[in-house]
Amino acid sequence: MKSSKVKVKTSTNVLMIGNGFDINYKLPTKYSNFLHVVDCLSRFIVEGKPVLSVAQVFNDSVLQKSDKDIKDLLDTYKGGYDEDLDPEEIEAAFCDARNNVWFQYLNKSLRDGGWIDFEQEIKMVVKQFAFALDNLIEETSEGVFLHFPVVNDNTHVNHVCRQFTCFFEKEGVQSAFRKDSNAVAEPSWRHSVLESFTEKPMDKGFPYRLKRTEVVDCLFEELKMLSRMLRDYLYWFVDKPVSTLKGKGMSGDCLLQTWPWAATQVISFNYTHTLKELYGSGDYPKMHYIHGEIDNNSEIVLGVDSDNQDEVGCIDTTFVKFKKYYQRANYGTDLSYLNYMYYNSMSSTYDLYVIGHSLDVTDREIITETFARAKRIIVFYHNEDAREKRIRNLISILGKERFESLRKNNMLRFVSQKNLEMEWETFQLIHNQML
Repeated sequence: MKSSKVKVKTSTNVLMIGNGFDINYKLPTKYSNFLHVVDCLSRFIVEGKPVLSVAQVFNDSVLQKSDKDIKDLLDTYKGGYDEDLDPEEIEAAFCDARNNVWFQYLNKSLRDGGWIDFEQEIKMVVKQFAFALDNLIEETSEGVFLHFPVVNDNTHVNHVCRQFTCFFEKEGVQSAFRKDSNAVAEPSWRHSVLESFTEKPMDKGFPYRLKRTEVVDCLFEELKMLSRMLRDYLYWFVDKPVSTLKGKGMSGDCLLQTWPWAATQVISFNYTHTLKELYGSGDYPKMHYIHGEIDNNSEIVLGVDSDNQDEVGCIDTTFVKFKKYYQRANYGTDLSYLNYMYYNSMSSTYDLYVIGHSLDVTDREIITETFARAKRIIVFYHNEDAREKRIRNLISILGKERFESLRKNNMLRFVSQKNLEMEWETFQLIHNQML
C-alpha cells in the first residue's frame, strides 16, 4: 500500500464529507454519543464529582453500559483519552443540561439501539408547535390554556408539546375543548400557559393573549443552548483528543491517506477538524465548514431544512430561526463556501467525491448546488443499506430526470468504501472511466 501523499494532476477536485467520516475512525460524534456523555457529565456534576479527564468520563460503567461505542473506542485507542479537562469549564458548559427542554426531550426520544436523528426530531417539534399554536390555544379572561386531545393520547402533538414544560404547568386537568363555535367539544388535557408567555388584558373581562413570538423565541433559545453544549462536547471529547489519537493507531492507512489531497477544496458538514488534523498541512486543503466549526466559541448551525413556507407567495417566518439556511446567514458559517462557489471563477466545474454523508434532504440546498457544478460525482457508501439510502435521498433532492441524466451521462457513480483500500492506480482507472 502506498502511503505517500500524491497530488493527482487532474481538474479541480472537491471532497464533501459528513459525520460518517469521523465515525469511520470510531470517534464519538453520533448524536446518541453526545446525549449519553452529557447525561453522564450531568450525573457527575449533581453528585459533586469533579470531571478531571476524558478517560474518567469514558470509563464510567453506567456510560459504557448505555453506549457501546464508548467502550469500542477505548479498546481501539488504548491510552488515547488521558486528555485533562478543566472541571470548572466542564461544569459551566454542561451544568444546565438537565434543565434544557431540548436535551430532556431528545434524551427521552433515544430509539432502541441508541440512534437518533436530531434534525428529524427538531423538525417534528417545530411542526407540532406550529399546529398547537394555531389550533389548540384557548384564550380566556382567566388566562391562556393549551389543550391536548385525550383521544389518541400518544399522538405526536401530545407526545411532543407536553414534554416542553417551560411554557405551561406540567400537570393538566381533564376538560373539553372546541376549536370554534361550530366544532364539537372534545375531551382534552387543559394546561395553563405560564404568565410570562401571556399578555394581560387592559380591561377586566377581556381575554388574555398568548405571546406567540415569545414562545417561539424561548423554544429557539433553548435549542441554541443545546447547540452550544454540542459544540463544547465536540471540542473537549472529540477535537482535542484527536492530536493524541494520531499516535495511538489513528491513521489514514488506506487510500484516504492519498486521494483527499487531490482535492483542493473540502466541503464539510462536520463541526470537527478531524480531516484537517489527520491530513492537513498549513492552509491545504481549503476547508468550508457549512454549519460552522468548534472554534472561538462561535455559534454552530443546528436546525431543519427549508419547506414550502419559505417560498415566495406563502412565506411564514414564525419558525424561520430553526431553518438551516437562516442560521447559516445569521452566523455567517457558509461565507467561505459561497465565496468559492459563486465568486471564484475557478470553481466553474470540478470532480466531486462524497464520503461519510448520507445526502439527506435536510442538506438539500448545498447538495443541489454542489452537484449542479460537478462534471463527475463519486459517492462512497459503507454497506448496501447505505447505498440504497443515498440513492433514495438523491432522487428526492434531484428528481428522477436529473438523477437519471447524471447516470446515463456517466457523471454519477456509487462506489463501496472497500475500494478506498485499493492501490491508487486502480482507483484512477475507475475514475478515468468516467471521462
